[in-house]
Amino acid sequence: MGRLREARAEVERLMSAYTRVMLLVSVPLLVVLAAVADDLISLLAGKRYYADAADVVPIVALGTLFYALGLVGTAGLITSKRTPPLIWAALIGLGVNVGANLALIPAFGIIGAAVATPISTATYLLAVQIWARRHGTWRFPYATAARATIAGAVALGAALVAV
Repeated sequence: MGRLREARAEVERLMSAYTRVMLLVSVPLLVVLAAVADDLISLLAGKRYYADAADVVPIVALGTLFYALGLVGTAGLITSKRTPPLIWAALIGLGVNVGANLALIPAFGIIGAAVATPISTATYLLAVQIWARRHGTWRFPYATAARATIAGAVALGAALVAV
């Protein structure tokens, strides 16, 4: 029983460490994407047809961050070999994505489709956590998230002022 407890503590420690690294890399990347989205889309696809796509870049990137956090949150389910909750969480996220797209695209077009991404991936993250918390406690580094977000907001503000 002692080894199982030690293994669970190590998994929980690793989950927090991975989350810290993910936040410290992803939040500045989100800021950079928000600041250079127009230039990035022009460079990659040309402004003629894809100019509107620049508006969705940071929104979709946020959805990707939520999804990646959801994958970290699955560690408790994976280590305890609980696959049905993983399937249910994915199905819930998929259902929310389809519903959000159906609700948002007619009114908001491409922006609505983009907004559906973080909504559905945040739902997936939440569903995974509801089922996984019994198998591994994810001590989310809120202080790291707050510091990274504040630093990112300041950097974005400075970039917008400088332009």
